[in-house]
Amino acid sequence: MGMSTGDEKAKARERARAYYYANKERCLERGRDWRAANKEKVKTNNAAYHADNRERENARSRAWKEENREGMNARRRAAYAANLKQARADARSRKKVRYAQNPEKYRNLARNDRTKPGAKVREAAAQKLWAERNPHRRKAAQRRWYQRHLEHARLQLAISQANRRRRYVSWANVNAIATLYADAALLTRTTGRSHVVDHIIPLRGRKVSGLHVESNLRIVERSENARKSNKWESLEWERICASSGDVPLASGEAPPMQGVLF
Repeated sequence: MGMSTGDEKAKARERARAYYYANKERCLERGRDWRAANKEKVKTNNAAYHADNRERENARSRAWKEENREGMNARRRAAYAANLKQARADARSRKKVRYAQNPEKYRNLARNDRTKPGAKVREAAAQKLWAERNPHRRKAAQRRWYQRHLEHARLQLAISQANRRRRYVSWANVNAIATLYADAALLTRTTGRSHVVDHIIPLRGRKVSGLHVESNLRIVERSENARKSNKWESLEWERICASSGDVPLASGEAPPMQGVLF
């Protein structure tokens, strides 16, 4: 009476197992060579096997991850530290792709985050930390913003300086002042020579000081403004209460009256 088919398969498996353990290195090398030569076939077979045994494979994968979680995390941290710039670049690229696919979703998430308690404090802390970690990128971003908003930046700088020097007044025509700074920026772009807004009577002159108001401003080239420094150069201005025949004020000379001019 012959052996059954089940017995034959069992004996064949035993022979194959015995051969494998007797020639393990040879079998492993042959397997690696075959997989390298048949990558697409291996990929297709693995996908088909996983599709047929999805639940079992997922359960086995979850169990292995639970048993080896510490080792996995340690390897990930080491790989991230070894390739920090590339890892951050990849993360930024993935974030840009996800944002491009659904921008409205991420805008809504950002709006919701800003409404949560303490959002401003957390955002300020995150921005400060980022600035400390990326000083060169922060400076480059500031330079780009300054070049794109040249007139606004110069206007705000002048207002800030005037406030610090107590030379800015509430009744100044801010729109007229802003127009002067915009015209100076336009001249810089169109002529190729740097133009700035100069205070005719300096805010902190050597002998007399003026105010940050529209009537005390003019547009000059940067080189002219640097040469003038904080002197009052106005041959058109005559001494206060003087007759028409008197000599005009010289550069840097103060009028005899007291107080602030504008």
